[in-house]
Amino acid sequence: MARRWARAIYEAYPDAVGLWYGSSMDANAPSAALFERAEAALPGLPSFHRALADETLRSFLETCSEALGYRLIL
Repeated sequence: MARRWARAIYEAYPDAVGLWYGSSMDANAPSAALFERAEAALPGLPSFHRALADETLRSFLETCSEALGYRLIL
């Protein structure tokens, strides 16, 4: 159903670059879903890049998974 809504919005509003919605996975916290036409608004390269298996990210991922109530599988 959500995909149909997104397609209808995409077609009805050609200037829209995405949707702002309440996340069902994070207690209705604000989230964004971008359409491909938002590509020009994003940087060409990330400002930070690490593999998810990188030890540098472990503490951050543990904190995030705990906050969301997810189990982190390493």
